[in-house]
Amino acid sequence: MARKVSRRSIVEIPPSRSDSPAVPLLSAELSRGVEIRPVLPDEIDHCMSLFFRNAPGDDRQIFPRVESFKQLARRENYDLNCQMVATVNGQIRHACLFVPQPGRMAFLFTSWADKTTPTDLDIAAKTVAQTCNWAFRQGCNLIQVLIEMTDRYRRELCLKSDFHCLTDLIYMHYPVIAPRQFSPLPDDYHWLPYEPAHHDLFKQVINQTYQDSLDCPELTQLRNMDDVIDSHKTAGLFNPRFWKILLHKKSPAAVLLLNPLKSSGVLELTYMGLIPSFRGRGLSKLVLEEALRCVPLSNRTNLTLAVDCRNKPACQLYLNFGFDVIFRRTALIKPLNWPK
Repeated sequence: MARKVSRRSIVEIPPSRSDSPAVPLLSAELSRGVEIRPVLPDEIDHCMSLFFRNAPGDDRQIFPRVESFKQLARRENYDLNCQMVATVNGQIRHACLFVPQPGRMAFLFTSWADKTTPTDLDIAAKTVAQTCNWAFRQGCNLIQVLIEMTDRYRRELCLKSDFHCLTDLIYMHYPVIAPRQFSPLPDDYHWLPYEPAHHDLFKQVINQTYQDSLDCPELTQLRNMDDVIDSHKTAGLFNPRFWKILLHKKSPAAVLLLNPLKSSGVLELTYMGLIPSFRGRGLSKLVLEEALRCVPLSNRTNLTLAVDCRNKPACQLYLNFGFDVIFRRTALIKPLNWPK
């Protein structure tokens, strides 16, 4: 399971925050008539429309996508004032939004930039840079972007802005329509649910499952385990009932983190991993079956997940179980606390 590049988008426009930090402008570095500054409250709707435009004059279905974007944003309570805009002769050309998340990370949304026009791409990249600086000042250490795999324009913009391509993520889902036959758990295995007394054990086990992992291994050195746990807990509606460690007698063998999503009917497989010494024993199948068993217990009807396309064993496991591929996205990341 990919750890953790989120599927979530954005929220309702909240009141303008008077405590948002002042952000220095970059206009002195650019050509005459160009200014990069924080968004004004009455510009937010227009800026959101720019996030869904993929070419000059591309206005097809922009309005419904913005409305869907805002509905999702209401559920997550993001601050849409955390945007930088670039104006050219007073007209907004580019917009960039960062959404802080628990675990000192943030999501980034950016408007389209024409990479065939060097000036346009340069203005957009400086807008992204200012937004990342703002996010860092707000306490974010890692920022990430999800783009369509065919979006070469935003890809070029992110690379120019010192992002690194992490991987392509495959999003899958499994509808739990009818009961299925599950393999019995061997007698010497049992599940240990999460509770505060087990918090440190969960940190240790998750960290051990990262060893030689095929699941976004580049993230291992970028975040500490407290940030990882905080991020996982807010991936949906945290319920300790659906966080579990698989024990072999008294030894941890695997971990399973499930979160009901705020959208009805969906349980997310946020993370599953095996400790190296327990790999190759067929335990992944037992862990995934436990995840499916939890779907009706969470009053949901679908299990959803995102997996690193390079993790071939995991991809094959999900396909063998009958998961359907929904879509794919390219994930790019930028550590904000590392020197360039």
